[in-house]
Amino acid sequence: MTSTTGLNPSPLLVKYLSHSQNFHVEVLHESGSEATKTLGDWFVTTRRKLPWRGDSMPLSGWDGSGTLDGKALAQPAKSAKKKNATPSISSFFKPAVKKNDMPVPSLQEKSDAVEVAPVIPVTPYSVWISETMLQQTRVSAVIPFYNKWMASFPTVAHVAEASEDKINAHWAGLGFYRRARYLHEGAKYAVEKFKNGEGEIVFPSSLEELQKVPGIGPYTAGAIASICFGVRTPAVDGNVLRVLSRLTGVATHVKGKYAGPFSQKLAEELYADGVCPADVPSGVMNQAIMELGATYCQTKGTGMDEKDPLRDHYLTTRLAGDIWDFVKDGGNPEELRKIAEKCTCEICGEVEGEGGTLGFLNGVIESINKGLPLETVKVNAHLSLPMDPPKKGKRDEIHNVLVLKRSSDGKFLMGRRPDKGLLAKQWEFPSVVSAVKTAKEGGGKDKTFTQSNYAEHELQEVLQNFVGGLLRGNVGELSLPKKITPDAGLVHVFSHIRHFMAVDFQTTNVSPGESDDIDAPPVVVGGEQKGKLELSSHTAYRWVSREEMGNVGVTSSITKVLKLLDTSEKRNNKKKNKKTEEGEKATKAAKKPKVEENKLLKMVALDMDGTLLNNDHVLSEASKAKLRELSDLGVKICLATGRSGPAVYEHINALQLKVDVPAVVYNGGMLLNFVAGEEASKALPSATFPVPVSTVDQVLQFAKREGLLVQYYTHDTITVDPRDETHRAFIERYAKLTGATHTIVEDEYAGVKEREGALKLLVMTDEPDSLKERLQKELPADTTLVRGSPPFFVEVLAPNVCKGGSLGKLCKKIGIDMEDTVAFGDGDNDIDMIRDVGYGIAMVNGRDVVKKVAKRVTEFTNDEDGVAKMLSILQEEGVFPGSNNS
Repeated sequence: MTSTTGLNPSPLLVKYLSHSQNFHVEVLHESGSEATKTLGDWFVTTRRKLPWRGDSMPLSGWDGSGTLDGKALAQPAKSAKKKNATPSISSFFKPAVKKNDMPVPSLQEKSDAVEVAPVIPVTPYSVWISETMLQQTRVSAVIPFYNKWMASFPTVAHVAEASEDKINAHWAGLGFYRRARYLHEGAKYAVEKFKNGEGEIVFPSSLEELQKVPGIGPYTAGAIASICFGVRTPAVDGNVLRVLSRLTGVATHVKGKYAGPFSQKLAEELYADGVCPADVPSGVMNQAIMELGATYCQTKGTGMDEKDPLRDHYLTTRLAGDIWDFVKDGGNPEELRKIAEKCTCEICGEVEGEGGTLGFLNGVIESINKGLPLETVKVNAHLSLPMDPPKKGKRDEIHNVLVLKRSSDGKFLMGRRPDKGLLAKQWEFPSVVSAVKTAKEGGGKDKTFTQSNYAEHELQEVLQNFVGGLLRGNVGELSLPKKITPDAGLVHVFSHIRHFMAVDFQTTNVSPGESDDIDAPPVVVGGEQKGKLELSSHTAYRWVSREEMGNVGVTSSITKVLKLLDTSEKRNNKKKNKKTEEGEKATKAAKKPKVEENKLLKMVALDMDGTLLNNDHVLSEASKAKLRELSDLGVKICLATGRSGPAVYEHINALQLKVDVPAVVYNGGMLLNFVAGEEASKALPSATFPVPVSTVDQVLQFAKREGLLVQYYTHDTITVDPRDETHRAFIERYAKLTGATHTIVEDEYAGVKEREGALKLLVMTDEPDSLKERLQKELPADTTLVRGSPPFFVEVLAPNVCKGGSLGKLCKKIGIDMEDTVAFGDGDNDIDMIRDVGYGIAMVNGRDVVKKVAKRVTEFTNDEDGVAKMLSILQEEGVFPGSNNS
């Protein structure tokens, strides 16, 4: 076509925009041996050490939750108990394996082997197990399961001989339980079909024969054949699809035609003449491309990392550069769109709306029009492929669960799920499905269900009748049902369903029978359904101890319920002990350090989240009443929080004190004074301690490299520049917690930096400990870094600024000595304040490091009015003006 501007796009760009399906194969051949040789060498010399690769300890099972130097990758596992956060991805790619040291696969397995050596050999069986476990599961999660499995089942014969319960017990927690059933069936098939005359089980190298084994599909067969037998065939999984999409410009999602025969054919071209050199084994090449897709070319890989072996070969970034050159030189983007209309590729043309070749082009043009720098435009182009598949909403189900415990021996009543379907053959507690919301009805959109969704009386009746029928009326003396779940329920998420569980706990004194198996058919009360209530069906019932649960296999949702039960029982026992043991309170009080004799406390300094506020992040009536009472007695009430000023306003207004309320906000970055009788929003800062501009720039650059969201705090504004859905989720989460309102910009904070300095910065993450360590290495040594409370961010403050230090400055301003102050707190940001005041008190729900520096720990949590109750105790001890003994 003739250009209206006299400018012509590059030949590569024209060819791509108007390409046919064969174009992707041509690009792969053009990259040729250089790209594949580079990729193979990269894998051999820098690959991760993993047990299924024949490696010994220590392992380096990066799970996708680290970061590339250029962009954050997948979000980490939400395990609150994870102590050692995952380091950056680069730390896993240290030259640790020489090319000649690659483990050599063993093709035979002796059925009489009973022990697993410290190094697990690479065999067709071990590859089969690892590849099955790794499907839709993180590497770090798989490692312990794999090691345990191989220790218990060192050969395929051991799997074939094992019981279903033992298989389920070893799989419990990995999810997608159908995989375990297929492994069991496949092992039996292999023992029957692959055993030779000497009793050895010899796996075939043929793709066709391997795929006859239940549970082995094209991908797993390709992995086994290439890694163990050197067959030059691909193994195509999601990681490979992602790499090939970005390498050859496949502009579609992985759920459509791309994932079918086309992707298999495209991957097979890797082994065509002139592409993968003959001296690069197919097992190495397949593992290399899978490794790349799991690391530098992960979903949020940038394509620009200097250590990415295919950085110079990705078509995504090359095309983005050509589009940039054309537009920046004055070319008309409409001309490019007209060329894209000629695209005849069935794969790239299958996506409706903003997808396909035209969608890729429009995305790059949009980035350019926003004024983003070239590198960011390239990164965005790379991230856009493969495109997001159409979203399918989850189905939401409300389950009312009955946990019935036999008091004589602590065993629980459990049922075994049907042989087919979700969680087949797994053991669980009896339950009733009380409500179902499909995707069309809005399922998957709500974050939680409230307790009002549960028709409790009706459900209790159904469950009680069910248990009574099952035990043939011999239920013993039942305790009253006690609901142990929070209002939002206990949530367990599957790939397509979310279970919201409301759990009732009961005990029974029924005597154990001769067998724990219940000799009764599955009982259904009132038919399969009673109104909208569907009773869970089971094939067997049994009284099961906790130890036995580990042998039969229970799902992670049952583990969650048991953990919740432990917490509830522990709390109940604690309360019961307090009521029944006379004098315990007096004894405890005597052991705790008291305020010095004849010394009166003049001020109460209160952290907010996790301390003064309850779990709904509001002031309870008891807390408001107690603070008003003390204020009327002349005790100064001070708030000391990491929140911004606006996030404190509603609580100041709710207190309605008759005197001014001083406050330390931004964890010490600002001092405020709330004047009595005035709207809190009119409060003006009495002092500010901003973060140095150079440190702000360092934090913003660091966050940009790692793809992290920064919350930039000024006097009354929180500014954010979100770049993806993960960022937006953090904003929503923080706003829900604090009630804060965010100002969204798209200028990398340039405008707010010009207007005002930052009083503090929040770098959002679910791995605050790891991030804090990295920031300590990045920023000046005197920068104050605080682990967030709740722990989903790290706070950056000016040098030597902290809540305690700023509280000291505030005390001087208002003429109250720190020694005359009592402070309450729960998190890391409260440590210095608790330590420096005259009387520091830690919340019982707080961090252990806070309790260590405190003189006292509350007996009740923040959700149980712990502050108000402790203040009452202090009043009884006569430490406040006007109290009993003062």
